[in-house]
Amino acid sequence: MTVTIGVTASRRIDEQRQYFERHGAEVVSGPTVRSVSPGDEPAFRAATEAVIAAPPDVVLLHTGTGVRAWFAGAAELGLDDALRTTLQGTTVYGRGPKAVRAAAENGVTAAWQSPRGRYEDLVERIATHHAGTRVAVQLDGDLDADTEVTLGADAAEAERYLVERLRGHVADVIAVPVYRWALPLDHAPAVALLRRIARREVDAVTFTSSPAVVGLARIAAAEDLLDDVRAAFADGVLATSIGEVCSATLRRHGIAPALEPERPRLGALLVTTAAALGLV
Repeated sequence: MTVTIGVTASRRIDEQRQYFERHGAEVVSGPTVRSVSPGDEPAFRAATEAVIAAPPDVVLLHTGTGVRAWFAGAAELGLDDALRTTLQGTTVYGRGPKAVRAAAENGVTAAWQSPRGRYEDLVERIATHHAGTRVAVQLDGDLDADTEVTLGADAAEAERYLVERLRGHVADVIAVPVYRWALPLDHAPAVALLRRIARREVDAVTFTSSPAVVGLARIAAAEDLLDDVRAAFADGVLATSIGEVCSATLRRHGIAPALEPERPRLGALLVTTAAALGLV
């Protein structure tokens, strides 16, 4: 009997598809979120210009995609060289290896990264070594400008927590909203996946970000499928989460994550999911 796996991600879909199909599974892709480039958004421009004009003592990098989007957006504004020079001249910390790699791709070397990929580690590092300084934080965004639907406090809660905790230890925090999470332009693939989940026609669904969870809940609610989807995840369909932040968002939306890898990495999530379904 063929194992069927649903994928909610908007990025690195092919990587998931190829891995699971190589192990004999059917993959159903239904992206529940998309990322939007910052372009010339006023908040992005203002924060980037503030970092360049008065370089902070420390810059905290949150995600690999966010770092790349920061430089891409800065390039659209003609500020990428100035941003690179600024970051090269200050202390840069990364929440995890993806942010550190993305920084290196853009000519910036991180001095340290969280060993666990957790916000709390960044706060502790700042409190211990950089109290009273100025800190800039690269964040993801959560506003859907096309539909004026905010993916919500759930998706941004961890980031706000980080900023507020930092403010208790430093002189100033510059929050840089790099890219926004939005609902997909075409809901049809997500709705098709949701219907298959509700009918328990998939064995597992992978979640690689908190916004994907929020998007799934919003689309399911709009299609009057949310109760059926929650029931399916409670009995018969595995919800597999890439890490603790994503898992917390699942729980807030009434979905208990069945699996979470020890390390919050896509490769680990794929292996963990495949093993749970008897594919490896």
